[in-house]
Formats: sequence, structure tokens, C-alpha cells
Amino acid sequence: MNNNTKEEWRSCGEDYEVSNFGEVCSWKSGERKILSTYAAGAYAMVNLYESSGKRRAYVHRLVLEAFVGPCPEGMECCHNDGNPKNNHLQNLRWDTRKGNIGDRFTHGTIKFGEGCPSSKLKPHHVRQIRYLVGICGWKQNHTARLYGVTKGAVNHICLGNRWGHLS
Repeated sequence: MNNNTKEEWRSCGEDYEVSNFGEVCSWKSGERKILSTYAAGAYAMVNLYESSGKRRAYVHRLVLEAFVGPCPEGMECCHNDGNPKNNHLQNLRWDTRKGNIGDRFTHGTIKFGEGCPSSKLKPHHVRQIRYLVGICGWKQNHTARLYGVTKGAVNHICLGNRWGHLS
């Protein structure tokens, strides 16, 4: 980020403003009060209390909407550096889902196979599944039950759509 960038504030709702540095403040009391954020997964959120009721908002979206404009159809907010806590305007852009996923490969934040927290299998299990189904002719549904996964997961493993990085 350019250290010479001056902090600017823009409206982001009734009595609320957001800065290009990713801070949100309230003017409800007549003076600026920086709001505390809370985590929603890896992203910072704030609660905005307006005449229509409570509204939960992602800080990164508030920044982009205030400084760039509404989210275009088919686009989503992307963090240029892959850090979901960096909500500076210079780090944000509207892009497609494909572009956002592409960023995950570029930043190395996408998880594969055993690196994925929800993975039930280890590399040796995948090799066993491919051997049992491909070489031994086991049925996919039987193999899936044995390893505690779905038949679809076994099918994707055998086709190379999942765990394709393993030989």
C-alpha cells in the first residue's frame, strides 16, 4: 500500500461511514466512533443499526460499495493479496467467481486433498481406492462405504477430478 494515501471517509448507511483503510464508524452519538468488528469465518463484519433494523455487513463490501459503487451483476469482492483481513481499498476489487478462485491458486490459499480441513481421506487411501476400483474391479458404492465417503466421491477420485495431483 502507498503510505502517502490519505484516509478518506464515505457514507455507507444511515449515520455510518467507512474509510478507504477499512474502518467503519458511527455518527449516532454526534461524534465519530470507530465500530468494533467481529469475525465471520475469515472476514470482518460489523452490525449497523438503521431505521429498517439491524444489518450485518462485511467490511470489505462496505469499502468497495462506498468507493467504487454497487457490486456489478455476477461479480464478488476479491482481496488482491489473499488476506481477508486486509480491507484497504487498494487491496479490493470486484471480479468474477472464476477470478476470485484463480486468486486462491495464485496466493496458495486453496487447499487440496489432505490439506482440506474437511477431507476424510489421506493420500494412501486414495491410492487404495483407485487400486480397488480400477484394478480389482470393486463396486464404487461398496468402496465408498468402506472408506466412509459417498459413491460420487469415489467416482471423482477414479476419474481424477478429485485428488488429481496424486499419481
